[in-house]
Amino acid sequence: LNSTIMLWWYLGDGSSSKQSKSLNHKGQISCKNFNDSILRQLRDLFGNQCSYYPYKSGGAYYLGSKGLISLLEYIGECPVPCYKYKWITRCSETTIEES
Repeated sequence: LNSTIMLWWYLGDGSSSKQSKSLNHKGQISCKNFNDSILRQLRDLFGNQCSYYPYKSGGAYYLGSKGLISLLEYIGECPVPCYKYKWITRCSETTIEES
């Protein structure tokens, strides 16, 4: 999972959702089918906070606060202005939310 693949995957199926009443942020990347090799690579890149949760029609790889920040640093700046909202994060020890 190089930075280019992760960038396009995050742009297409990723999200960064604020948790109410918390300064922490989580991220997710949707994926219809679980793949153990992908989960291992995500954990190698972004830490053990990465996990996979299945849903009825697919699932998602979740990253904790530090994992999300690491992912955004790994993939770099948003290349498409209309997706900039996915780069807005809020985490007390790393990045402060932008307006």
